Formats: sequence, structure tokens, C-alpha cells
Amino acid sequence: MKPRLSILVASCIFFLSTGFILLFYFNRPYLPKEFAERISNNLEKELISVDKDTEMLIEKLKGVTSSPIDMESSCPLFVYDGQEVVLWTDNQFVPSYASVADTFKLKLLKAGNGDYLAAKWIINSNKFIVAIIPLDRKYNIANNYLSNWRNDRVFPRGTFTIHEPNSTVGLDVCIRAQCPFKITFLQDNLLVKENIQECAC
Repeated sequence: MKPRLSILVASCIFFLSTGFILLFYFNRPYLPKEFAERISNNLEKELISVDKDTEMLIEKLKGVTSSPIDMESSCPLFVYDGQEVVLWTDNQFVPSYASVADTFKLKLLKAGNGDYLAAKWIINSNKFIVAIIPLDRKYNIANNYLSNWRNDRVFPRGTFTIHEPNSTVGLDVCIRAQCPFKITFLQDNLLVKENIQECAC
């Protein structure tokens, strides 16, 4: 009986200790760097979907010349020919040619009250595709018609500010060997791991 009792007591102590360790780990706030990495991971998931949409769009371009594109996409897509937008899947926010004319793969766009991540694919010397992942919209006045919004597929709950990549403040959010923007947030808004993981699923 004594050996069995000793094994039972040891097992109880082991499982209780493991439970307390896991409870501490999953209920402590994310460190700032971990928070930024979670955002990077979420953006990678978004870009994987965008990659697939872009492949479909390139196939459709073989039979379409202009007007809106009849296809579902995870985010707005735009085809530029020269300095004009000739095809699009959404027109709520259309990036100007000047904002996407330079050479880039990922780029932060700030326009009006919103922040957007632009991804670019070159088709030929005159034609290219730009995908727009909306990040957030913030208004000075909130009412029934205007309300702040953020992309919950990218950002966990909390108050944050997106900065240009060359800003002197904020943590780098990096993806695919690039850091298109920085982010700052209130330390009190760093949710516990369990809640952040729920938001990211």
C-alpha cells in the first residue's frame, strides 16, 4: 500500500505543479516583443490568402481588360496599367498611383483616417497588382455613423497606434524579411496569452 500511496501522492504533486505553471504562463500578459510577433504571424496568414487571390486574378486577366473584377477576394485588389487603375474588386479605398508607383513588396499606406498595408506584384513593365489589407480606421469624433475600427484578424484587442517604419518610436512589425510599420500600445492593453490566442484563431 505504501508504494502505491507514494506514487499517488507524487503524481498529484506533479500534476498540480504542472497546472500552476501552465496557469501562470497562459495568464501572464504578452511581452511587447511577443505582441508584435503575434501581429506578424497574423499578417502572414492574411498574405497567404492574398497570394492565392492574386494567382486567381492573374488567370482572370487573360480574359478581362477593364471594369470591376467579378471575383471574391480576401481583401481589395487593384490592377494598374500605366498610371491608371483599370481593374478592381472594391472601390471603398483606391490607392493613388503616386502612393504605389515606387518599388516595393510591402508598404504602409496612410490615407485619411485609415492605415493600410499594401502588397505589390509586377506583371510587366507597365502593369502591376496591388492588394490592400485594411489595418485600422480612427476618427476624432465617434458617433452612430463614424466609429473606430481595426482589423481583428490582424490585431488583438487593445489600444494601439501604427507608425511609419522609420519612426523613432514603436516596435517593428516584420513579415517576409521586411518591417513595413511599427506599433506602440499601452502596457495595460497587453492581454493575457489565452485571450490573444482566442483573437488570433
